[in-house]
Amino acid sequence: MRGVVVDKTLDSVVIETHGIGRLVHVTGRTSATLPRGEEVYVPTHLIVREDALTLYGFQNSEERAMFTELQKVSKLGPRIALAVLEVMDPPRIAAAVATNDVAALSKANGVGKRLAERMVLELKGKLGGFDDAPIEQGELVADTPTAGQIDTAQVIGALVGLGFKEPEAESAVASVVATDPSVDTSHALRAALKLLGR
Repeated sequence: MRGVVVDKTLDSVVIETHGIGRLVHVTGRTSATLPRGEEVYVPTHLIVREDALTLYGFQNSEERAMFTELQKVSKLGPRIALAVLEVMDPPRIAAAVATNDVAALSKANGVGKRLAERMVLELKGKLGGFDDAPIEQGELVADTPTAGQIDTAQVIGALVGLGFKEPEAESAVASVVATDPSVDTSHALRAALKLLGR
C-alpha cells in the first residue's frame, strides 16, 4: 500500500490513499519507521473474515512472507504472528525453529511453551529461504531485542511520532532505562508511554 500516514499509534497506522484512510496493524518497530504526514510504501497482507477485513503491514516483503508462514501453524493467528515479528526478525525466527530454541520463540506475547514447541514441529524444514543468518542454540536470546538490547533512538523516535516533544520523550526513556537497564525496545516504548500518561 502506498499513501500518506495521517495517524499512528504504537501498533497501528492510518494510511490515506485516494482520500480514504485505511487502518493497518503493524509492530511497534514498523510504526516507529513510518513518519506522520509523509508518503510511505508498506507491504501489506489482508485477512478476510466474515465480519471484518483486516490489514497488516510490514517493514519489507520478507516480514510479510514470514507472517504468512507463521499462520500455517495450527492455532497461531495473525495477531500472534505479528507479535512474533515484534521481537524477532525473519532470519532469527527461522534460526530458532531450526535449532529448537523454544525459549526464544516464547518471548513473543501470546506464545507459551506449548505453542512455541508446535511452531518448531510444524515449521521445521519449511523456512529455508529465511535462514541467511545461522545462529547457534542459545545465541538468539542474547541477540534479539527481547534480551535487553534497547534502541533508545528508535523508542524516542516512536514517541515523537506519536506526538510527544523530543525532550519529554528523552526524559521518559532515560527514566525507563534507569529503572530497568535490561529492558528491551518494545517494552521500553510501552513503559515510556505509561510514564507519559498515554
